[in-house]
Amino acid sequence: MNLEEKKEGLNLKLDAFAQIIEDDAPIAFVNQAPASGSALSVKESAGLASGRGSARPDRQYRRWRLLAVLMALLFLVVGSVFWALGWSNLPDPVVVANARATATAEAANATATALALSNLEKVDGPYNAGKSTFAAQNYRQAAQNFEEARQKQKELALTAHPDMESWLFKTYLALGDELWKSDKFSSFEEGLSYYKKAQALTGDITPAERDTGRETYLAGQLAQGDLYYNGIIAYNNHIMDRTISYLGELYSKKNDFRDAPEIYYEALISEADALAASAKLPQAYQYYYIASKLKNVPDNRYAQVKVSATEAALKQTGQPVPTVANP
Repeated sequence: MNLEEKKEGLNLKLDAFAQIIEDDAPIAFVNQAPASGSALSVKESAGLASGRGSARPDRQYRRWRLLAVLMALLFLVVGSVFWALGWSNLPDPVVVANARATATAEAANATATALALSNLEKVDGPYNAGKSTFAAQNYRQAAQNFEEARQKQKELALTAHPDMESWLFKTYLALGDELWKSDKFSSFEEGLSYYKKAQALTGDITPAERDTGRETYLAGQLAQGDLYYNGIIAYNNHIMDRTISYLGELYSKKNDFRDAPEIYYEALISEADALAASAKLPQAYQYYYIASKLKNVPDNRYAQVKVSATEAALKQTGQPVPTVANP
């Protein structure tokens, strides 16, 4: 079979495909090349099998159209395959959405964690500094450190150090004690203010951190401190009866509180002298007598002399000598 015959056989097949597409008529194929004869005998055989008897004059056109259809089908199949493969490789929208939500949540958690650590550092810094300075007995600096840490902890709504108020309470108490060692009244006033700060904290201290021993001690210091403070203020304003009232009560609680006994003595003598000058001997005798019995005063001999003199004056005028309890 030469090349021309093979070509003619292919053309016949393409014609048959074209006929199927155009007429939907069954065509019997001749799958082998004609053994002998011309190309016309082959065409006639195909024409007879189709029932037409002869080939159409536009078979070349049909062949090209068939080829185009086949090419279109080929592209359609190949495109469908690639499209299916591409679609199958696309991520699931639900999976993508979940992944994005997870990433967003993780980022938010990381940000929140970093912020929490940063906030904690703002509290930990002054808190740890306060503990260090407290151990070094630098109570004023410790108070500043704990105050800063407590303020930060409140502002940031943290509960990292539930013992914050307890530490601040102990620091205020220690600072008050330290300031009261000074002879200056201004230092005493400042120390009293720190005691009062400590007292204001007691309600914020957790039950596990409360120290009843220190709280009892603080209550005693405040009671005595208030009496002394009020007595000194009254004395400086020359209100001797109030001075005697405040410092007399303080003396009954603690007879060696700072310089209170000495000031108490002076107030008693000042008031007794004024009463004696007004001929109020019974009242004057009482104040002289108390002054003569005071302890922790530099010298009370004047009071002792005046007790004797006033007692004699009372007897001389026929007045009873009052009975006075020792202070």
